[in-house]
Amino acid sequence: MREPPENLIIRAGGNPMTLPAFTAIREEINKINHPSQPAVNWPLIESLALTLFRSHGVDLQSAIYYTLARMQLSGLAGFTEGCELLAGVMVSQWDDLWPPQPAVRTDLLDWFNTRCGHALRQHDYTARDLRMIYRAERALQLIVDRLQQSDLKRLPKVENLLWFFQNTAKKLEQTRILPKPAAKPVQMPPLVYLASTEPAPSEPDTGDDAGYAPSQPKVQVRFPEPPPRPMSALQGFGLGLLLGAFVLTGTWLGFYRPLQQQFTALTDTCLSYTNILTRPRVIELFPHRLISIKNTT
Repeated sequence: MREPPENLIIRAGGNPMTLPAFTAIREEINKINHPSQPAVNWPLIESLALTLFRSHGVDLQSAIYYTLARMQLSGLAGFTEGCELLAGVMVSQWDDLWPPQPAVRTDLLDWFNTRCGHALRQHDYTARDLRMIYRAERALQLIVDRLQQSDLKRLPKVENLLWFFQNTAKKLEQTRILPKPAAKPVQMPPLVYLASTEPAPSEPDTGDDAGYAPSQPKVQVRFPEPPPRPMSALQGFGLGLLLGAFVLTGTWLGFYRPLQQQFTALTDTCLSYTNILTRPRVIELFPHRLISIKNTT
């Protein structure tokens, strides 16, 4: 019974070249390029890869072979499962992943892009596949982002698979929103009138309130008046300034201005007395005026 990759504990494995399971997987994969084109046992590759993952760990080459086998067996769903496994191990354990050589990693991922891309383009996709396409697109985006952050001198062309799924999703989304054809007009059957021997009922007296019974109350729909809008902070500030100006003006007119007028009048009186006393003629005549007053008395 197949174990889904979601139940696997993803951990990076070392070199699997000496393991019998990996040797058997490579023998089946080599049949792809064999001149006689023998049948490839994809279920065997899937089973051996899962056994290898559980006992030895996940390496890049075995994960690519597993993804190809799952795609051959389950189509888009199998490819999506394999891509999610690849994305998980590449994102979390890229530095410990086998093989460590950058050039070998690039060649393996280019081979993966070529094989899977050719097979995926042979499928016909419908709007029902959008959910799985979104999952595959997300996994491929994680792989591409990790490759762009790596130290590979030449980036593999895995981004081509990402573009393929993005374009496929856009086409399927457009078919979803196409306008529906206009509904055909409903044809009503011909009306058949039957003659009646009963006298026609008298029509009710129609007036201004035709169609309503005499005792039926009239219903008026009224909407509550909207509550007054609260005063904004700017309006409150302006009103406060205006009230302050009124208070200052009233204070100046009622208290300060009369006081200022009294002080001005007092100042003018003092100045007039000072001018009189300081006149030269008044000072000269002052002794004579005193003598006249004395003689009079």
